[in-house]
Amino acid sequence: MDPLSTDEVLDKIGSFGRYQFLLLILMGFMQIFGDGFQGMIASFLAAEPPWRCVSNSSSCNITGSFSPGQDGYKLRCRLHRDQWEFDTSEFTSIVSEWDLVCDRSSLSSMAKSIVFAGYMVGVIFGGILSDKIGRKPIVFFPSVLASILALTASFANVFWLFAVLRGLVGVCLGSASLAMFVLMVEYVGVKHRAMAGTSLWYFFTISLMMLVLFAYLLREWRMLSIAAAAPGLLQVLFWWFLPESSRWLITRGKQDESKAYFTKIARFNGKEMPPNPIAVVEEKQRVGDIRDLFCSLKHARITLSIWFSWLVVSMVYWGTLFSFDTFGGNRYLAFFLVAIVEVPSIFFTIKSMDRFGRKKSLLVSLILASIASTAAVLLQRDPSQTGFRVGRIVMSMTAKFFITFAFDTLYVFSAELFPTVARKVGLGTSSAAGRIGSISAPFIVQLISIHALIPYSIFAIASFIACVLCFTLQETNNEPTKEAVESETEKLVHNVDDYGTNDERQSLI
Repeated sequence: MDPLSTDEVLDKIGSFGRYQFLLLILMGFMQIFGDGFQGMIASFLAAEPPWRCVSNSSSCNITGSFSPGQDGYKLRCRLHRDQWEFDTSEFTSIVSEWDLVCDRSSLSSMAKSIVFAGYMVGVIFGGILSDKIGRKPIVFFPSVLASILALTASFANVFWLFAVLRGLVGVCLGSASLAMFVLMVEYVGVKHRAMAGTSLWYFFTISLMMLVLFAYLLREWRMLSIAAAAPGLLQVLFWWFLPESSRWLITRGKQDESKAYFTKIARFNGKEMPPNPIAVVEEKQRVGDIRDLFCSLKHARITLSIWFSWLVVSMVYWGTLFSFDTFGGNRYLAFFLVAIVEVPSIFFTIKSMDRFGRKKSLLVSLILASIASTAAVLLQRDPSQTGFRVGRIVMSMTAKFFITFAFDTLYVFSAELFPTVARKVGLGTSSAAGRIGSISAPFIVQLISIHALIPYSIFAIASFIACVLCFTLQETNNEPTKEAVESETEKLVHNVDDYGTNDERQSLI
């Protein structure tokens, strides 16, 4: 009886049945209260309330309150601390609690970026450990620990303790994220993998919309932090429902355990488990290293263009999210609008890549993101007027739409440009470049305190430069993928080991 590959087994027991649907819901919960909530909650926890003069001040006689980017905002730093106060009538934050303003203002940006720095560390160790001890423990234990650490950070009484705990949250999230995506798509048939990956990214978008509701209802930062972290403790129950990776079990010679999982899936999906043995995964060709990315001028040009593009799209993606607090007006509505544009963006990205190709989709999305960012700069001329303020929000939403479009496209494009032997190291180093971009995003947004035009000017220029660099790249749609660094090519094989999914990029940004 001929052995069956894991993909052939999944086709027979249900490519995407009830079991996979419930597994998707389980992973979606982990996505919402993991990457989604904990990745972006710092934008509310470290938001800066307006300031105003204290009553009966001897040296501060101006009326009204002042937010970042407004005229008079910098005046506070020339006053004695007892002459002004935070206006916490709308919300409190770590900025108002620990005075993270003026010469300490960079600490508020650090509070936002430190999760991303930890994430970069976690991705490295998580990838190594998931290969050694399996996907399940690396998905489960760091996810639970992230919620515990986030909850503990809610009670921190000094800034540095808060920052360290938030950094460790990032390490945990980074460790679990990639293994979570791989575990999900490994139990889904080939024809449903893109859909499963896309659905996981939709959960991230849902988490952003849920987060703004939490922030709207809970204006005190400690209560918001507790409410966002506590539901994640329910993940402790998930151990009994999470499967181990069938592919990992097979590579460890545990075919019986792998078959037991498949039998359980077949029974749950109302299918029959085929009696055929499961094929043992053959050893792959040599693993490439970073030298393969620079073996010629052509490869070096491709690598550097991709690295820069990852840095830019990650910087602009997170920058547009973090900048919601600078628009004026209703900050909660602004965040919701900037987040919800991801829903249509993901849908149109998939359609565009198939119809127009990867290169055209990436170039058009980058140039339109640049144009929208430029328009947002021009509309900053008079933020006190409602028309200019609304126009800037619309242009920021447009920039977010197209940079999300570019991010999804870039992941697929990068995977196809790197030869198979160097694909993992290529995507890994690209992920690191993207992480640098996300770490820098809060600091770039903070430059609004110097001049209101700076952040989106940087986004516009960087997106344009990335577009120019990507113009020299070769189209890969419907083309065979290079299997080696040399010129030989073979037919493109779509599998999770080579590609992952479009939306695996969320675990890499």
